[in-house]
Amino acid sequence: MSKISQKLEQKQKLNPKQILEANIVQLNVFNLEKRILEEIEKNPALEIDEEFESNDTENDSEVDEDFLFDELVSNPEEYEYVNYNKKTDFSDNIKDIYNNSLYDDIIKQLHELNASEDEIKVAEQIIGNLDVNGFLPIEPVLIADRLGYEESFIIDVQHKIQSLDPPGIGSLNIKECIESQLKKYYSDDILSLNIIKRCFDDFSKHKYINISKKLNCKVEDVHKTAELVSVLNPYPAVDYSIVNADHLVPDIIVENVNDEWSVQINEPDVPSIRINSKYVNILNEYKNDNDVKTFIKQKLNSAEWFIYAIQQRNKTIKNVMLSIIKHQELYFNFEKRVLSPMILKNVAEDINMDISTVSRVCNGKYVQMPWGIRELKSFFSEGIKMKSGEVVSISVVKDLLKDIINNEDKNNPYNDEKLSQKLNKSGYIVARRTVSKYRESMRIPVSRLRKL
Repeated sequence: MSKISQKLEQKQKLNPKQILEANIVQLNVFNLEKRILEEIEKNPALEIDEEFESNDTENDSEVDEDFLFDELVSNPEEYEYVNYNKKTDFSDNIKDIYNNSLYDDIIKQLHELNASEDEIKVAEQIIGNLDVNGFLPIEPVLIADRLGYEESFIIDVQHKIQSLDPPGIGSLNIKECIESQLKKYYSDDILSLNIIKRCFDDFSKHKYINISKKLNCKVEDVHKTAELVSVLNPYPAVDYSIVNADHLVPDIIVENVNDEWSVQINEPDVPSIRINSKYVNILNEYKNDNDVKTFIKQKLNSAEWFIYAIQQRNKTIKNVMLSIIKHQELYFNFEKRVLSPMILKNVAEDINMDISTVSRVCNGKYVQMPWGIRELKSFFSEGIKMKSGEVVSISVVKDLLKDIINNEDKNNPYNDEKLSQKLNKSGYIVARRTVSKYRESMRIPVSRLRKL
């Protein structure tokens, strides 16, 4: 008799507009400015608002005046909305590219999936070799040779990382990256996956007719795939890139005005954008031409989605910050500035949003307060119970653990068991395994490697 089993699985079902919003909300202020300029370049239905036109170059104005729609759509397959051959600068040292949050986020997600020690070891090598866009510029076989594992095992770990958030991280190239995101967001869209897997060269060059012949599908279906792909994130590590650590631009400014906290989105150089009115006129002019009408509507829809996504980003960031202030009253309203235990779920429930959205908002974004700048993510930590019954933030325990290690005898450093005992004497209930976890999260080596 065959055995019947049930498997409960939760999958994300997002439409293209929601995915675009998810990608925009994760951008910090610098990357948002960059993303807007890229979007204007690839979608002529968007333009910078008039009040910012003085910042445009004369060449930009000339191009706009010479705009001819007939030339643009005479061969739509030549209109490339994504530069798939963009050159990439590589680095072998993750610290030259990212802050520690990328490493922390990936490793934390792997721990939540109960990854083995071997998988974590491989993951560290993959993350440590990522380039500025989040791609792996070396073949998995090289990591296999270095660590002494089978290449198939390295690839399995790589695929596991690609399925995490941000999806596509650790891919070998943009093709793999798009595949990973399609699998995560549109796992039941077999045609779109086949188009990217089997016809990526034609797809990147907009040779949609060729694709329809190869896969025996309608050209309209290929256009639908193009619409899906256009809202995906071709460079998954964009929100983790360090632009200039010496000149950090905060995304949020928090001020105390008349004993009330005021939250403002900081966008000093982010251009204001709007729909290009010429495109609306063209739509009316060619309303009887279905091909032209479809093309223009697609561009206008994309432009509207993009503008709305930016508006939602700012609204969501502001709501998250206000919720953080509410949950961290001891930090914002008292001079001692002690963080309280707070997890993403607390804020998500408070503002009625998904935990994943709150996580995207907090990654790589900074808030300027009257006493300094702090990363949003640093306000979150789980609680740990003390012997007295009081619950304190894990960040408090980590700070104490770091102090103990900094002041230890480097000729005879403490192992994790000894560190656990010292914390317990201070009133904190922390097991040896938990100490190891905290130490690793702070990138502090084991005792034998700390010995002079």
